[in-house]
Amino acid sequence: MEIPRTTEALTKLLRSKEISTREICEVVSQLDQLHLYFPNKENFILELIVDRWNDQKLSGYKKDHRIWKLFNELWMALGDEVILKRLLKKLRFVPHLIQTLQIVDSEFLVFLQTLKHTCSLINSLTTVEVSLDNANVIIGGALELLLKIPPSERDAEAAFEFMNEIETLVDVRNMAEVFARSTASYCSQLLLPSLKYFAEFKDSNDPIAALLTERLGSFVFGRSVDTVKLLDRFVQSKSTELSSQNCSALFSKCILFLSKEHFKELEKIFSILIRIHPELCSELLGELSLSKKTMSQGFLQGLFEDSISAIQRDTTNLELWQLIYYILTLDIEIGIKNSEQILALISKGRDQCIDWSIKLWSQLIKCHRNARELPQFFDKLESYCQQNSDSAFLINDDKFAEFLSDCLTTFSATQLKNELSEYLDVLQNSPANKLNAQLLIVLLKGLPKLAYATLADYRILLKRVFDLKLDDQKLCWTARYLVMGVFDDIIPEEILDSPEKLMETSNLSCKSPIELFYYLLKLREYRAFDMLPVIDPFMKKISSLPVEEQSGVLRIVFNNWSTIISSLFPQSEVKRLVDMVFTEDRIFILDDILNNDDVFEEQGIMHFIIRSVSQSYEDQSTLRFLLKVPIQCITKSIRIDLINKISQKADITETDMQVLVHLLKNATFRSDIEKDWYALQSFMVAKMKDLTYQNSVFETVWLNHLAQIKESVSEAFIQRGIESLYDQLRTEECDPACFQIAFLVLKSTTSDESQRLRSIYVEKAVKLFMDGTINKDLKMTSWLLRTLYQIFKAQGLHYCQEIPYKEALSRFIKSRFTGIQKTDNDLLISMFLLYSILYSTELEYLYAQYMVLRGAGIEATLLTAGIETAVRLSQEQDVKTFNRAFASTFESFESCPPDFANALLELYQLQIKLLDKGNNAAGKLFLRSVSDFYTHCSKFDPLVESISKIMNCIGELLISKAWLFSQYCIEMLFPLCLRLNLIFVDSTVDGYSDQIFITTMKVISNVLFTQRIKLSNRHHIVIAFLCENLELLSAYKDTKLTFESAKSLARLIINLCEPNSSLVKQASGRNILNSRTSEIKSSLRKHVPALLIRYIHLSVHSPFDPRARSQLTTAIYSIFDLLSQDGLSLVNSALDHAGRQYLRGLYADYKKYGKWLAD
Repeated sequence: MEIPRTTEALTKLLRSKEISTREICEVVSQLDQLHLYFPNKENFILELIVDRWNDQKLSGYKKDHRIWKLFNELWMALGDEVILKRLLKKLRFVPHLIQTLQIVDSEFLVFLQTLKHTCSLINSLTTVEVSLDNANVIIGGALELLLKIPPSERDAEAAFEFMNEIETLVDVRNMAEVFARSTASYCSQLLLPSLKYFAEFKDSNDPIAALLTERLGSFVFGRSVDTVKLLDRFVQSKSTELSSQNCSALFSKCILFLSKEHFKELEKIFSILIRIHPELCSELLGELSLSKKTMSQGFLQGLFEDSISAIQRDTTNLELWQLIYYILTLDIEIGIKNSEQILALISKGRDQCIDWSIKLWSQLIKCHRNARELPQFFDKLESYCQQNSDSAFLINDDKFAEFLSDCLTTFSATQLKNELSEYLDVLQNSPANKLNAQLLIVLLKGLPKLAYATLADYRILLKRVFDLKLDDQKLCWTARYLVMGVFDDIIPEEILDSPEKLMETSNLSCKSPIELFYYLLKLREYRAFDMLPVIDPFMKKISSLPVEEQSGVLRIVFNNWSTIISSLFPQSEVKRLVDMVFTEDRIFILDDILNNDDVFEEQGIMHFIIRSVSQSYEDQSTLRFLLKVPIQCITKSIRIDLINKISQKADITETDMQVLVHLLKNATFRSDIEKDWYALQSFMVAKMKDLTYQNSVFETVWLNHLAQIKESVSEAFIQRGIESLYDQLRTEECDPACFQIAFLVLKSTTSDESQRLRSIYVEKAVKLFMDGTINKDLKMTSWLLRTLYQIFKAQGLHYCQEIPYKEALSRFIKSRFTGIQKTDNDLLISMFLLYSILYSTELEYLYAQYMVLRGAGIEATLLTAGIETAVRLSQEQDVKTFNRAFASTFESFESCPPDFANALLELYQLQIKLLDKGNNAAGKLFLRSVSDFYTHCSKFDPLVESISKIMNCIGELLISKAWLFSQYCIEMLFPLCLRLNLIFVDSTVDGYSDQIFITTMKVISNVLFTQRIKLSNRHHIVIAFLCENLELLSAYKDTKLTFESAKSLARLIINLCEPNSSLVKQASGRNILNSRTSEIKSSLRKHVPALLIRYIHLSVHSPFDPRARSQLTTAIYSIFDLLSQDGLSLVNSALDHAGRQYLRGLYADYKKYGKWLAD
């Protein structure tokens, strides 16, 4: 479009109705280049935009974010408040904004950011009059706009700022007095958008959701509001728009606002919602069960009956299963009253819905357990199974029976004895009663879950198991076996004395129950007898079992009786058992077998396991089991054979490498790669696919030879390797494999033998850099630089001062550092690390490089090793250089730009960690640094992790380098820690408040641990610090501090009141612990009443979170231990009536639970 060259023509064009919004923006953007006389152009264009916005038909002007952006720019450029207010008065902004929010249909994020800016400009100038109805419409429209932004583009902070500006614009916070009269407006305009937002963003910490929830509570759940009637009208009017997610979100808020006493209202709302979305029934009840609230039993019983009727017609309906499950969760009485119906449903659903059958079964048991009616449930179950034989699976199927066994701990001792006695009595008189026998087995399986101390109470009673003569022999042997597994000395003498007779009478064969064999194996643990008559039928029995059952038997046998198998079974049978494990269907149980350390003691079993694994070395899933086997269990011949086979594989996997390293840990020196350098080199060349900085197999072999270098074999191997690599490097130009092997050798070998190789390696690398051979290969360049760094560093700091080609390497690095933004990150890291050893100028230059690299997004962990090396070198060579750089670091706290603040804190932490006692100025510099950190720490409030690391470092220095801390420095730590707590309790990020609070408590604890003598007459500082932190804990709703913070503060108070044993000093051979401790306690006794008074005052007037209070109570008991009677009277006199009542109860609890008593 051609732009007019005169002001008249230009204004005419801009006023034209034909011009598009894009063209207007283009023309305005070029006004300054036209050099036209156009006074008040900002005013003219703003009036033009206002005129277009006031025209309801020109929707394009309303929804084009470019027009809004132009409006913002001209508004700021005009800057005349009088004119701006006149323009705003002319603009019908409220209806304009409402229409805009309804029609915007693209570029939602950009539009939101622009609109936020517009609202901010208007809010800073004036207040817009907005009715409550319009306010609800605007907020609802703003929420709809937020919901249109794609999740990948959403910025939570920007969204909150946008909604904050909208809230300020409509000034809804000052409309509290009309809330009760305006619920209909809220429901029609804002409730649905709010529910959509709740459904989309379920984060409980979302600040927008918090604001919307607060408004929802005021409008819908206010005292004067008929909530049910209001929501009924809302659901009827919006039934077509309300999705199931919206209804779920609404019910969640109803649960939140309606207390346990309002369950009738909750029931009515539940009915209203499921009227339009019946499928939500189970989901809503699930929400209710998680909230610890419920509904009336009559309502839930009605739901239960309807669900049971419906599920009889369709047992595969998972929604109905879920609904019944949640009903039982909400009301255990319904489960207890309707046990028979539920048992029938579980039996019917076993085949169609096994998972839900098991869940419902476990919940039914839980209902009776929570009501302390388990014995009655066992009676019901017995009666039901007698009448319905097809339901016996509830007792004999492990998937169901284990829930019964697990609840054994809920029985009282009397109840359990009665149950066991009842079943034993019945079985004594009726050996054919299979149902009672199965119930007895269920109880016996739960015995290992009981506390060991209580088991003795059942010993005499359970001895009767050995007198039972059941018709079902399998159950008889199972019962005996289970009892023997719990008690070591319960078997009657007559049984122990005649195992042979038992084997004769039992007529052992492959048809005998497996439990009989378990019993005999268990019996063999108590008494020696000939196992040969058992072994053959036992092996036949295992062979005849189905695959799934066979796996379980093999697992039990190897885990429980590996010693008996290894020592008493013939070798051929041991091999058969192991071969059974090494099949495709059962190999998975080898994991369980090898997790039992006892099996490694059994050479017979381990021999066959290792042989089977080694024969399957090609199979990765089998070979990995070798990693679990201690190297001592693998014979040298097998190790040699396996090393040779695996190293010759065409494709070496990660598992192969791990197994090779495992086998090489105990060197054989006889495998090919261990005894022949050229075989090892060939292995490396064939298997190296990428440039790496380590190769575990090569390094293990090389280090094994270094460990016995005095042996002629190893000396020759090492010499051959070094000479071979030297010759290759000298004659070949650039062989990556040769360089990599040479690097691995040099990294591990620092002796004089490797000097020639090191020299040629460095010479060749420098030559490659200087002549540009590899300059285009960034990966190779980076790798070579990093290897030089590691080689130089491995030689130690003294070598670093005399590095050959130091100047050449420095020049190369400096030349490559230019154009940092275009360089590969890995190359940058390598250059930085090497330069940290080569540098010969001021440390500040290196620090600057570090900060720039961190700013480019490179992780600190990849760079800090270089800084540490440089700092150590500096302190050895010229401590003044280090001191100057350290001072520059903490003096930069004040002026450091935000982008570099995190890197600066990391540098500071690194330097204080490396301060050396030989540095005479270290103490003074450290004091100055702590002072500067205290002064400027508020600048670093977003950098929680870095602050936390610094404080942790200071805490460690209090122990490892106590000489750094002067009296003044110790005292400064208290205000520093308190200030950090005050800064970070306002953090919007969940958990950060706790993180800093706990860290500062640890620092002060370490002060008490190591520097207590410096606080002898400074206890008032400690008490003041503790009182302030108690206040922060009591305001936990605002500070977000949890019981974890309370635990750390309680530990600090206990440390204060109970001086550590480290205070023991030896003076003239006399232990003065008692006198020193008494002095400290005497001095402290005068100050702790203030702390106790503050705690009680806060407990009464600003109560702590219950979990936090339970943590602090232990600390308060330690104050009572220290307090004298006079001190207690002082506390009592300083409190008001409520405080004295609280003190009385607290002191009574102390005497009952907290005070140490000699008896």
